[in-house]
Amino acid sequence: MRTYRPRILIHGPEGMGQAWLGPAILHHLEGFHVQSLDLGTLMGDSARTVEAGLVQLFVEAKRHQPSIIFIPSLIQWAAAISDTARSTLKALLDGVPASDPILILALVEGELRDLPRDVRGWFGLGKENRLTLENPSTVCLCSLSFHPRHTRHPTIR
Repeated sequence: MRTYRPRILIHGPEGMGQAWLGPAILHHLEGFHVQSLDLGTLMGDSARTVEAGLVQLFVEAKRHQPSIIFIPSLIQWAAAISDTARSTLKALLDGVPASDPILILALVEGELRDLPRDVRGWFGLGKENRLTLENPSTVCLCSLSFHPRHTRHPTIR
């Protein structure tokens, strides 16, 4: 039996629109329960530890399946939390049964190599769970044309 845990890591150079792409994807998946692993949510409650917050987040994601666990800024997130919290998250990710419809969606604004190796491993060793955003080439940009009646911009050739 093949194990499949849906995880998607979207990465690319800064300024490629990751800050808008994540919310747009979540909007498209509007009917699903979303748990956000943003730092404000995770560290905002001084009455609990980050590790307890992670456990609670996974409990809620399992309770409201199908669900999405969203990490909006993985490089900053990984740098801000402790090794213990990272280990806790790794254990929680590994504990999600393959049959559970829980998507892990993370955004990286920067180079993939800037992520710690263990964090990259959360999304598997292969490239099938990674989407790379790239700068459009000059040829791609030149192939765009705008209809003169609908815009004031000239045709790009």
